[in-house]
Amino acid sequence: MKPKVIALLLSTTALPAIAADNDVYMLDEMVVTSTGLKHSSAKSARPVTVLSGDNLRSKVGNTVGETLGNELGITSQSFGAGVGAPVIRGQSGPRVRVLQNSLGNNDASALSPDHANAVNPIIAERIEVLRGPSTLLYGNGAIGGIVNVIDNRIPEQVPDKLLGGALEQRYDSAQTESSSALKLEGGKDHFAYHFDGFYRDQGNTHIGGQPIAEPEARATDPALAGAGELDNPDGLLRNSNARSKGGSAGMS
Repeated sequence: MKPKVIALLLSTTALPAIAADNDVYMLDEMVVTSTGLKHSSAKSARPVTVLSGDNLRSKVGNTVGETLGNELGITSQSFGAGVGAPVIRGQSGPRVRVLQNSLGNNDASALSPDHANAVNPIIAERIEVLRGPSTLLYGNGAIGGIVNVIDNRIPEQVPDKLLGGALEQRYDSAQTESSSALKLEGGKDHFAYHFDGFYRDQGNTHIGGQPIAEPEARATDPALAGAGELDNPDGLLRNSNARSKGGSAGMS
């Protein structure tokens, strides 16, 4: 009987040394966000509110403030029928700039709220309202917001027709108001033109009763206690009438 030889192979594996230091180091949280769309820096500031088309035509009023008065965060600061400045988040005056085609206006509306703004919304094609950091594109003074009224005075593209236009007529029985707006534009090849004009005539507002409650006013105001007859007509609010007209022309 032959003896059997059993060979045993012993192997050892070197285990990595475990550090004795078990301290845990916490790293600061870093959040990375991105968008799948490519935008330039000029297009990163988007208008918060945009009125155009039928939505603008149904809301257009006598002033820019009246037109935007029902939008979120915007009210109208009115000092009469022809004055209505927009108030954005409680800011008004020089803190809210009203632009026309991204350019400023030479009027006195920013100096005093009882001055009318030179921009008439009835000829506007689009109204943009910007808030927050996007207002820095137009300077550092309008911390309340920017209202940009676009009326296509300088055409940006050649229309499809040589001659086209639109006519709008409005009537308000409560104020005996009649307003008209006319726009003509067209072009061919590398030339485009634009003409527009408006006229608005508004009478005194008709109301129910008298504008001043004389018994209550005389009881609370000492200056009226011994005053004579007041100019307080029945059914009519005096000094609420207004009249405006204007027009513009441009080509490119």
